[in-house]
Amino acid sequence: MPRPKKFATEKPKNTKATVKRLIQYIGKQKKLLVGMIIFVILSSVAMVAVSVFIQPIVDKLLIPAVGKGFSFELFKPMKKSFIIMASIFTVALVASYGKAKCSVYLTQRTLNTLRRDLFNSVSDFPISFFDSVPNGEIMSRFTNDVESLRAFLSQGLSQLISSAITIVGSFCIMLYYSPLLTVLVVVMVLFMIFIVTKLGKKSSFYFKKQQQNIGVVNGFIEETIEGQKVVKVFNHEEKIKEHFGEINENLRKASTGANTFASILFPLMGNLSHINYAITAALGGVLAIKGALTAGGIVAFLT
Repeated sequence: MPRPKKFATEKPKNTKATVKRLIQYIGKQKKLLVGMIIFVILSSVAMVAVSVFIQPIVDKLLIPAVGKGFSFELFKPMKKSFIIMASIFTVALVASYGKAKCSVYLTQRTLNTLRRDLFNSVSDFPISFFDSVPNGEIMSRFTNDVESLRAFLSQGLSQLISSAITIVGSFCIMLYYSPLLTVLVVVMVLFMIFIVTKLGKKSSFYFKKQQQNIGVVNGFIEETIEGQKVVKVFNHEEKIKEHFGEINENLRKASTGANTFASILFPLMGNLSHINYAITAALGGVLAIKGALTAGGIVAFLT
């Protein structure tokens, strides 16, 4: 029985054209796309705006309470701030719900159209295509590749917009409170980006190999099951088992490498974030002692 060919994970021949086609698919759901973007903007702006009210709460409510003891009289000057904060949290809550709902509908409708067009395209391919490409490889396009796209549309797209707004807003607020602490944070972030880039390249290499080997394994299993009569007639059971063991081991190695680097990345970033937080808090405390920054400013900066 012929061994299935290995298909390397291909990069788009024209990345811009590929992205453009993807945007066209997403753009077919204009109302949902616009709605999601609006909700993402509202949610992100609301969460960034909350930090503005933290400083007066700490400086005018918590710090006096530490020195004089807690009193409801302290709440009176902050009544307006609490009402505004409650309103902001309400907006953020509603926006988050709207964002999630729009994202779900946008993702599923886009994938529905994509799967339909993909199936129609495959149906029009010549017989020579199916002779040269294993069925498992084709199935991998319908399952694994579409699933990867689903993950991007359902989470990555909204997260991309949200992150951009949050980064810009947070940077402006941080710069307002303390340029020195902002420089420290920027340096740490650049270092973290460097680490992510290094590990990301390793992880990407193994994820590509994993995707390739999934197609090989799927194709081999599908073709072997279809050709069981031929396998039995020529007594190729042991050879089939041996070859499956080889390609299965290749998949295991690729998956292990991919998930190893992916598993390392997030804990490492988390620990670096904690270190950054500790250093920033310590330096902020020094600035507060010298009178260059208030306690509320430190809390607002760290949040």
